[in-house]
Amino acid sequence: MVEEVGDEGGELDEVARWVRIRADYDDGMLLAEILVKHGISSSQLSARINKEVWPRRNRSRVVDRPMIITRMFRVLERQVVDLELEMVDMARGGTRSGDKEVVLLGKLASTLGKLMAFDALAGAGRRTKARTRQMTDVHHKLIERIEQLKRA
Repeated sequence: MVEEVGDEGGELDEVARWVRIRADYDDGMLLAEILVKHGISSSQLSARINKEVWPRRNRSRVVDRPMIITRMFRVLERQVVDLELEMVDMARGGTRSGDKEVVLLGKLASTLGKLMAFDALAGAGRRTKARTRQMTDVHHKLIERIEQLKRA
């Protein structure tokens, strides 16, 4: 007799599905073929590529500083969210840890600040003031969140 699998089984199937999609992507399968093979839309694939920061394919060898900075923001934001969730779990369990992760986030935020400064120097005149201000604001918010995590 076959037992029904609850929601957890569905989640595992979905995770396994995306693992297969990522393997096809990494193997260089054409995006159109991936979409057909796995029955997903291009927007679903694009969203996953952006969310999980998959390496880009078929890009020129020219350094795209704004793209690098954007990817760094995404990585930092994802790590901050993961660390916050971990800290909630630790608070529930009455344990304390995560100091290494907070230090790592601090170093990554510092690196991001240096990248932004370098980009500002290299791209003088190209960037709009609003874009530069927006990036600086996000950087400051990130530093504030890291400081909150350090105090927690």
